[in-house]
Amino acid sequence: MNSSDDEISNEDEWLSVDDDGTTALFTGDCGELTFEQRATLVQILKRTYISAANNPNDWRTLVQSESLLRSRLNDMFLELVVNPRYGIAFKRQAKSDDGTSFPTLLRDTAYTKEETVLLVYLRMRYRSEQASGAETVFVDRVAMLDEVSSFRPEHATNVAGDTRKTENAIDNLIKWRVLRPTSDPERLQISSAIEVLLPVERVTELVEWLMDATGAEYSDHETTSSGGDDD
Repeated sequence: MNSSDDEISNEDEWLSVDDDGTTALFTGDCGELTFEQRATLVQILKRTYISAANNPNDWRTLVQSESLLRSRLNDMFLELVVNPRYGIAFKRQAKSDDGTSFPTLLRDTAYTKEETVLLVYLRMRYRSEQASGAETVFVDRVAMLDEVSSFRPEHATNVAGDTRKTENAIDNLIKWRVLRPTSDPERLQISSAIEVLLPVERVTELVEWLMDATGAEYSDHETTSSGGDDD
């Protein structure tokens, strides 16, 4: 088989063409991706992450067409991060090597203090429980409320308002699929994606921010242990 045949063969792995030799899905469609590839690209753009466990069809398409999907994201100044070990993939804003600013598609929304406390707490809790042999890690809402309240300054007297902010932060983590609901509304599962979404260097950045913002030493808090409230 000559080189041109090889190129056609490789391209056929990416494209599932119609009888007329095109991948058009609607009138005027100039796209080159199949329906499955487009659908997976949309999910990558739409969601915080996709996973082999929860998005098996999209994950299969990603594995089969990773280079092509990565290229499409690169065209939008985005990077595709794939972690086969955890079966997790997500996009992030690309950064230039020379400091040039790229146009941004993603909203650069800073975490609230409550979200930051919870992300660090959940990441450390997940790592601790995994090291102890737990295959699945759970956390109670009350434990998260207590963790955030431990960072509340003494002069903060609006307990109801602060509690509402923490509840909103928990809801956001559920929406981002960092936390997953269980049959008990007061008990949530920590997604393994947190290991990939929050690498060690990112956790360090968040801890430093918390220490600057609150004046607290994060190592003094429960996040360094399992908390002892899991069965």
